[in-house]
Amino acid sequence: MIRLTMLALVALITTIGAANAEERTQFYNDRGQNIGSATRNGNQTTYRNHKGQVTGTSTTRGNQTIFYDSMGRQQGTATPQGRR
Repeated sequence: MIRLTMLALVALITTIGAANAEERTQFYNDRGQNIGSATRNGNQTTYRNHKGQVTGTSTTRGNQTIFYDSMGRQQGTATPQGRR
C-alpha cells in the first residue's frame, strides 16, 4: 500500500512539473557575457535583460506574432510570408 501511494505521489509531481515547464533561452554578447533571456510559456514569450527585468513580451496566434513593450503597449507584428 505504501509503495502504491509513493508511486502515485511521484506520478503527480512529475505531471505538475511537466505542466509548468517553460522553455528558456539565454543570450550572450561576443565576450560571453549574459545580455538577457527569453522564456516561452505556451504561446507567450517574455524577454528579460541581464538584470532579470522584463523588457517586453510577444504572443503568437496562428502564424502571427505580436510584440509588446514592457508596459504592455503593442510595438509591432511579424507574419511569415513563405519559404525561401
